[in-house]
Amino acid sequence: MSSTPGGADTFDDEPPDERPYGTRPYGTRPYGTRPYGTRPYGTRPYGTRPYGKRPYGTRPYGTRPDEPAESLLDPSEWSRDVADLFLARSALVRLGCRLVTGDEYIELPAVEASHMPPRYLGSQRHTIAPGVPDVAVGERKPAARVSLQRLWPRRYELAWRVLFPDDLTSAPSPHPEVAWAIKHEIARALALCADREFLAGDGNRRPLGIARRGQPVPDPGRLGAHLRAMVQSLRDAEQDLFERAGWVLTPHTLDEITMLNAQYPALHPARLVEHDGAGSGLLLGYPFVVSAAARRDGTDRVFFSSDWGEAWIAAYPGVVKIDVSFDARFERDETVIKAVLLHDFKLRREQVFAHAER
Repeated sequence: MSSTPGGADTFDDEPPDERPYGTRPYGTRPYGTRPYGTRPYGTRPYGTRPYGKRPYGTRPYGTRPDEPAESLLDPSEWSRDVADLFLARSALVRLGCRLVTGDEYIELPAVEASHMPPRYLGSQRHTIAPGVPDVAVGERKPAARVSLQRLWPRRYELAWRVLFPDDLTSAPSPHPEVAWAIKHEIARALALCADREFLAGDGNRRPLGIARRGQPVPDPGRLGAHLRAMVQSLRDAEQDLFERAGWVLTPHTLDEITMLNAQYPALHPARLVEHDGAGSGLLLGYPFVVSAAARRDGTDRVFFSSDWGEAWIAAYPGVVKIDVSFDARFERDETVIKAVLLHDFKLRREQVFAHAER
């Protein structure tokens, strides 16, 4: 210990009063001050971002710290909602088309009706005495063969991208109606494109549609006679039981059918067409659904089936998958929403489908 001129005692090993030359000793500052290190260049990444622009640099992993949870685009939630809306809008699903989901091949067997027992083929041997065989000795007994088709849910892909402005996703209090409006638009577009493939696909990068596999019915001239000929063509093919029968019409064809009621006032409207006000109703006693998917290359088509349950759609689990990318259009302040439908389509029995051009 030594004395100073002012009379105060100091220890010899005590550091000088002034700060030593150089940088601050290594370590963090006392609690409450800025942590060790220089502040990153540019705007502060944590906190609120400038209106309309992202902070400098890449976005940190996870959700934005300044956005409320309800304003985020949840891919799982959007996938469920869009899938439900898609099933409600698809014309074929509404008529009773079967939908199966899976990741592997799905076997689709069907019994061919090329060989029927003689008693059902109009044979005179419709009664059989006790103990007498129904087939003569040496005659081959009829047998039906089982055909097999395979559905692969990932065979075809239908995708659609939507560019979502960041101003909507970062709004302080977004309205849920805005998100539901976009979901409806995505589901409507997917349903329209999928129905077009199922009805008139050419088998090249899309399923082989009903127009390529069903029974074509020639036009006899008058619309009313043409519609009745389509129904009769399936009855002639021994389709006596119409379990899930129905029509797919274009809006223009429905207008023509409605005009027939004015041309033939004696014919009660309900006997030909009856509307329900929601793009569907009854035509010749069978349900119909109006869809622009029935129009192809400027030509209106009419589709009729005695059992739409014989049309099978295979889809990947979840039916519709929504992917959200915040960085794909980073420079334009847009979020990319991609809707994907992985699917396949087969007709289990082609003879229960008829189609015609108008």
